[in-house]
Amino acid sequence: ISGPAGKPRDWTRFKSLFSPKGTLAAVVKGKDGKPFLATMTPDGYATGNAPYFEKNSFFEKETKRKTMKAMDIVHVFSDYESRKAVEDKKPFESGTNAIQMYSDGTRWYIHSILWQGN
Repeated sequence: ISGPAGKPRDWTRFKSLFSPKGTLAAVVKGKDGKPFLATMTPDGYATGNAPYFEKNSFFEKETKRKTMKAMDIVHVFSDYESRKAVEDKKPFESGTNAIQMYSDGTRWYIHSILWQGN
């Protein structure tokens, strides 16, 4: 999803990474300051974010990763920093992605991504 403003993202590729029932969810703060869960499909994420990426540059970089694997299941905690330009020294957001994946014996699929930024 990283790239300069106006550069079309490869949403077909993005959506292909997910299982047919895959989801994305963000823990965000409501107007009352309490956290709540905003859940979407990969298609919903692409549709909802394409207009933002058309007007805004966005560059996300992984800063730390912890992976746990059991049989055909993997869970990854991936810390990230987001910047509006690659050369920006200070990120406008940092946070953690919690990613669950499974293998069907041929390839890995993302089952879910849950994240929270600060």
